[in-house]
Amino acid sequence: VDFYIRLDQFEDAEKLLQSTIRQQPNNALSKAVLLTKLGDLYTVTSRYSRAEKTLNNALAIIEKTTDENSPEYINAMINFGILEMARGKFAQAEEIFDYVLNEIAPDEPAYISTLNNQGLVYKSLGQPERAEKIFHEIKSIDSVSIGTAHPDFAITLTNLGFVYTDEGKYIQAERVLTRALDIQKKNGESRTASYARKLNNLARVYRLSENIERAIPIHEQALEIFKKTLSENSADYATTLYNTAIAYWKVNRRAEAFKYLKKSASVRSSLLGKRHPKYAESIQKIAEYHWNEK
Repeated sequence: VDFYIRLDQFEDAEKLLQSTIRQQPNNALSKAVLLTKLGDLYTVTSRYSRAEKTLNNALAIIEKTTDENSPEYINAMINFGILEMARGKFAQAEEIFDYVLNEIAPDEPAYISTLNNQGLVYKSLGQPERAEKIFHEIKSIDSVSIGTAHPDFAITLTNLGFVYTDEGKYIQAERVLTRALDIQKKNGESRTASYARKLNNLARVYRLSENIERAIPIHEQALEIFKKTLSENSADYATTLYNTAIAYWKVNRRAEAFKYLKKSASVRSSLLGKRHPKYAESIQKIAEYHWNEK
């Protein structure tokens, strides 16, 4: 399963997980572990309702068979935090990650990944100084523990690039994001969703620093990767459609921008519903296009 997920072969991973889950006794801890992994897969592929239901099923089994200090319980909570973060519920995610970080030791593998997620939450809550401090701490730990050529080191560099971008430190952001992409490429992961997300981050730096012509082809490259790895009905694909539209808008290529805006609105409506702020974001820009075309 982990092999399929690493290669973004999510359909194969899902089939294998479901088949293995069916073979487990109803209240077996092994079934809960597999359900947790399946819930995480649903989160990654933007099927949030399924993710929540699956994680709740996993947690129900875990609570019957073990206690709240068990690795299985902690892992399920981590995945709940990731789900809340994906749905934009950052305050809830912060609470969950705080709980996890207080329950596990700093030398446990889950500690660093949870700390990374907490840094992303702080970034999303408008607390870049706290986020940057966390990512620098993780960068120092990773450089010793796993080395600077490891894919996980690239994740930390990417997160640091997020913060630099939000702080307007575009030169520093470009440097760390380019380095992260290079690490992932050297590890044979240049056609994965993870690589495409890093491309999007770099394109965002170019958009915000008014280097739009460099941003557009990078967004287009990310779109092609997402289409092949996650499908056209994923949150990553919808976000990239919107960002590509904004890039075209900024260079006055409004017809191309409109095409991408319509697609982004359609996917966001399907995924998130018409009351979600992300759908409203797309619709507002579409209305602006129609107003300008009068």
